[in-house]
Amino acid sequence: MKGLLGILVFIVCIKGINFAQEDKKNPVIHLLNHNGRVATISWDGNKYVEPANSQVVNFPQQLVKNNKGLYAALNGSGELYKASQQNKGVVFKRIDSTVYFGSNFDSFIFSYHDTIYSLGGYGFWKTNGLLRYYIEQRHEWEIIKLNKEVPLKIGNAYDLIWYDQLNGKIYFGFIKEGPSTTTNKDSENSIHYETIVLDLVKKEWLNLGTLSPFLKNDLTNITNISSSPFGQMIAFRTKNLVLDYSKNKIYRLSDAKQRELEELSTSTGNNHVNYFIDSTFFSWLSSKDLVDSLVFEKKDLILLDEKIYSEVPSISIDSKPGNNGKKYLVLILSGLLVAGAGYYFWKKKKLQDSFPKRQEENDNGFTIAFSPLELDLLNTILNNSSKGAYTSIEEVNKALGVSKKNIETQKKQRSDIITTINRKYAYSKRTQQELIEKRRTEFDKRSFEYFINSLRLLDAKEIIK
Repeated sequence: MKGLLGILVFIVCIKGINFAQEDKKNPVIHLLNHNGRVATISWDGNKYVEPANSQVVNFPQQLVKNNKGLYAALNGSGELYKASQQNKGVVFKRIDSTVYFGSNFDSFIFSYHDTIYSLGGYGFWKTNGLLRYYIEQRHEWEIIKLNKEVPLKIGNAYDLIWYDQLNGKIYFGFIKEGPSTTTNKDSENSIHYETIVLDLVKKEWLNLGTLSPFLKNDLTNITNISSSPFGQMIAFRTKNLVLDYSKNKIYRLSDAKQRELEELSTSTGNNHVNYFIDSTFFSWLSSKDLVDSLVFEKKDLILLDEKIYSEVPSISIDSKPGNNGKKYLVLILSGLLVAGAGYYFWKKKKLQDSFPKRQEENDNGFTIAFSPLELDLLNTILNNSSKGAYTSIEEVNKALGVSKKNIETQKKQRSDIITTINRKYAYSKRTQQELIEKRRTEFDKRSFEYFINSLRLLDAKEIIK
């Protein structure tokens, strides 16, 4: 998951926060012992429970925290486990009585007012938009009726989702569906660029507008980090942004904060666990027993002259026949489409003229573009790795044309290009694996050399071709 934190590196050394010794190596114990508002906890691929049912043993596991405790939910089933501390360890005990599974893979699991919910998901050849909640007294799940079923699924790493837990609203920058054989919808069009919000108080979906070209045209450079009190934290190109959907505003980190984040020890590696407790961000790197934290304030955010979505009046998404709001929405979106199309083609032509690209398309129809500079570097490392050799920093600098630049410029250029290549590769393959990896040199542990794992040499060759 280096692509996620290599660009953003949304992490800092512990400042003013004391951890018990076991907390430093275990995010589960830390979450169990600390109170506060936790909106989302990133999926990290770790196994927290060992289900008795062998059929669900490999289902993705997701941590959920509220005032009643810490839970592990098996995404794709209704199995729910509650954590308790025994000695210095943690034990998860199953608390539900669910029998069936398989209809809600990639659902959004969260807690609101100390009740656990599950929204959407894919299974049995269709994507659903059901909102389910767990009933403690009955140890089972029940469905809540909404004004409209909006089919959606999430992938965690590349989503545009902000859970505003304080106000009970879940914002989606765009909607993603799986292939469906049970509806008349075009199965090839799995991405819908409407920006919508689910109001958990009113049990109502509202349409906010259409995802802006600023984000829509660069989805491959977006990585979801976590829901914060200020908005959704994402990595975007080489910067970190905060998306406040409620005000339709986009912020970047201040230059000083960005520089500070980019120098931290937990910027590399896989399987990070990311979450906010109130306004404090935590990131765990379990493979290295590292944890960093940082308190964020509003003053750390700089407003950009960009929008998340092209606004329309908040209109209830209602499927009832003869609904005037729906007709009104169509008229507004038609007008926005004409204006947006002109802007889109103008910007696309401008980008193409200033930055020639080589393009490949993934199965979602997104264009994955590799610049000539990225391809040159990839080809250099590929040639060496195919011979079983590593690529030195000097060779990388030469391929990037920065050999005569100062050390700081060389370092930044290497980091930016390699991280961008890894991000595009991870997105196109839907993987957390890196295409270009690095290791410390044998004779100078302060320096690195680069390589492509033998398992991914064919992928690199396909990109070059």
